[in-house]
Amino acid sequence: MKEETEPEEWLELLDKREEVLGQIADAIDRGFVLPPEWNLQYATPFLEIDQRLLPVMQEKQDELSEKINQIQRGRTANKQYGGYSGSPAYGAFFDTKK
Repeated sequence: MKEETEPEEWLELLDKREEVLGQIADAIDRGFVLPPEWNLQYATPFLEIDQRLLPVMQEKQDELSEKINQIQRGRTANKQYGGYSGSPAYGAFFDTKK
């Protein structure tokens, strides 16, 4: 999976993957025995994808968390300095922080 892909695409792929895993689990519950070659064909690639995807998703989550924190800090600063109302007169900055 490419790192440039969007989280929405990840969710689609993960949903499809979960659906397939659910079908396999249902078959196993009904007594179906998985052939050993399926382990190499399906289970191993799933694990490899998980091992690659989880760090990428964690990195994206960390980036988004940092952006959210920056926005919150900006909002807090704006509230402390009187909010969005009133632009500075003639380009001057008046410190109204209390």
